[in-house]
Amino acid sequence: MATSPWARRDTVGLSLTNPNDAVLGTPSTATLTIVNDEQAGTIEFDQAAYTVNESAGIATITLRRTGGLAAGVTAMVSTLTTGTATAGADYTAFTNKVVTFAGGATTASFTIAINNDTLAEADETVVLQISSVGVPAAIGAQNTTTLTIQSDDIAGTVQFSASNYNVTEGTATATITVNRVVGTSSGTTVWYRDQPDEPGTATGGGSDYTMATGMLSFNANETAKTFTVAIVNDTVIEAGRDADHRIVQSERRSRHRPAGRRHVDHPRQRCADHQVRGGNLPGGGGHARRHRGDADGRPRQPGHGGLSGDGRNGHRRRDRLYPRQRDPHLCHTAAGA
Repeated sequence: MATSPWARRDTVGLSLTNPNDAVLGTPSTATLTIVNDEQAGTIEFDQAAYTVNESAGIATITLRRTGGLAAGVTAMVSTLTTGTATAGADYTAFTNKVVTFAGGATTASFTIAINNDTLAEADETVVLQISSVGVPAAIGAQNTTTLTIQSDDIAGTVQFSASNYNVTEGTATATITVNRVVGTSSGTTVWYRDQPDEPGTATGGGSDYTMATGMLSFNANETAKTFTVAIVNDTVIEAGRDADHRIVQSERRSRHRPAGRRHVDHPRQRCADHQVRGGNLPGGGGHARRHRGDADGRPRQPGHGGLSGDGRNGHRRRDRLYPRQRDPHLCHTAAGA
């Protein structure tokens, strides 16, 4: 059976003889093998695992060849779908990428494109496989490798820009700022809401303020986001509030009276009825007629419904007097000294 020229090796026998004043040691023979540079050899991945940062843009993978130095020997490499990285989003997939060994070379390399996204995510992997080699080369035992793509995007820390915010009630909205530190990734989100389990003194739902639950989304390299709380400008003076900003309009309006009439705080509030007997009235008389006093508490003059001393027997009169103050105890009696 003829030997293929791709697999032929030449050898040379070597030996040591006739030492002079010396002893011949062991080994005294050896073999020199001349490797045919026409042999294709065996091809496999140089490493079982590779690592690349996503910001690098490409990853370089190396194939190693043993037992051959022939020129033009090829290997076909493909990406598999068994890794955690997503083709198209994290890297560029390929099938049967051709890798060629130069004559006398024991290694050959190729690259895989890496997409530098801005998402904060865990490291992801791509699995590669030597799918075939050109005849008469052989595939070695290490025919697959795993490439780990390290993410350099960090979500960071989100927090309020301050622990306390102040707003005047007359202002339509309060703007609240949320900062992000030590982070530049996109897709970072945080929800905001008021705290029903730890309520403040203000009442939500449109009474003192209105705020709906919402979500803030940070884009790449964004470090601050804001949301607003709608403030209700009511007219009620409340504890813990600045009264200068909570004036009750209805209490600022004055009441208008006709000219010549004295102002009475509560005109509908009347003094208690007072029984006045004729014996206590000017001019004597045992009885009195029913009269109504003036608004200032003074009895009217005779002939104008006021008190008179011409009481008639068998009758009595009752004066209804209007107070000068709100307190009915300050009213003047008919005998009012």
